[in-house]
Amino acid sequence: MLRTSCAWSIHGDFDVFCARSGVPNDREWDESLEAMAAAQIKKLIVVLADSGQVHMSSARRKRTAEVMKTLGCKQVVLTNHSLSRGLITAMAWLGSDVRAFHPRDIAKAKEYLALTAGERAFADEQIVLLGQHLHNLATSATA
Repeated sequence: MLRTSCAWSIHGDFDVFCARSGVPNDREWDESLEAMAAAQIKKLIVVLADSGQVHMSSARRKRTAEVMKTLGCKQVVLTNHSLSRGLITAMAWLGSDVRAFHPRDIAKAKEYLALTAGERAFADEQIVLLGQHLHNLATSATA
């Protein structure tokens, strides 16, 4: 699903989710969580675009962690922002099976999720497509 603050694509029980920097739109974030719950995803790659800083309230972080824990979803977050990687570690303390990686370590992230060859190809394709969508939105907003 392509939205203004985030975009995601689900393939079976695997999801690739990309978010723009800043504060995600509440409706879009909730819609993405509902889609993940409906698909019963078990593996998730989150790509934090732009500067890698997505600002979420403690309530939103808690809600997201609860949904992921209920699903039993193993997650990786790709971000170049060290503070964001630290906050993701804090989410893990709330019980989420989540681990943060620098984007250059995407191979390690895929290995951590134990993705199949098909899921790896899907991830590569969707990270590019969803990232382009969000980049195009950001570019058109500043033009």
